[in-house]
Amino acid sequence: MATCQHRYGRPHAACPHAAAEGASFCLWHNARVRKHDAYVPAVLAAADRAANGELDGFRLAGLLWPGAPLPGRHLRDADLRDAVLDGADLAGADLTGAVLRRTSLKRAALGRAALAGASLVGANLLDADLRGANLRGADLTGACLLGADLREADLTGAILIDVRWNDRTRLAAAVGLALDPADEDDDTRPGMSPLLALAQRPDREEPAL
Repeated sequence: MATCQHRYGRPHAACPHAAAEGASFCLWHNARVRKHDAYVPAVLAAADRAANGELDGFRLAGLLWPGAPLPGRHLRDADLRDAVLDGADLAGADLTGAVLRRTSLKRAALGRAALAGASLVGANLLDADLRGANLRGADLTGACLLGADLREADLTGAILIDVRWNDRTRLAAAVGLALDPADEDDDTRPGMSPLLALAQRPDREEPAL
């Protein structure tokens, strides 16, 4: 059986999955195979077990897997655009360079996840847990951060144009939000001052139950 010919964008061992009959790529590295069908999560879970969490470069656009249990997985450069991963457990996952455009990650666990250089344009991170996440250089243009917890996250170089946030968005001890004086009149960074104020204020106490 032929092996998958997917070429990774960074040093990586060969793909362990077999290519589909008559094709050059495996199911997971073939962007032409639809991933939004109902059977896909079960098959993907089996592939995850077989590859010990090695999912780098997987083409999973449109994946419908709310509550996906994928903590600590390797998803570098994966294509997850338009996926629905509400409530997913991606804590500690490596999503470096991943494409998460318009991905729904409402209430997802992304604590300590590596999202450096990831595209989160238009992503829905409502009430998501991003504590300690590495978002260096990530593009969050138009992302929904309503209620998101970004305490101690690294936002160095992140693009935060037109992000939506509210008084439940938590940024205490987040790093990388400092605005250089030379950038104060930069029209590409609107709304930074309120975000900076939010990051610099002491974390508020949780309301008593």
